[in-house]
Amino acid sequence: MRLLLDESLPRKLKARLAHHEVRTVPEMGWAGKTNGVLLRLAEQEFEVFVTRPAKFAGVSDRGGGVRRGE
Repeated sequence: MRLLLDESLPRKLKARLAHHEVRTVPEMGWAGKTNGVLLRLAEQEFEVFVTRPAKFAGVSDRGGGVRRGE
């Protein structure tokens, strides 16, 4: 599966998804693009675009996170 990771996500997430074909927004040269432009670009080349809301950008990526079924 082709995944695109938004620039707001921790870089180490890419390694955790290594069983997929994963690229990041900066790797694609798309850093700083507006949301609309980024979505149009992503939908042409990727099956999934992984992002998180801006209000969660300051939340630590350490800890348990969300578990299945919760």
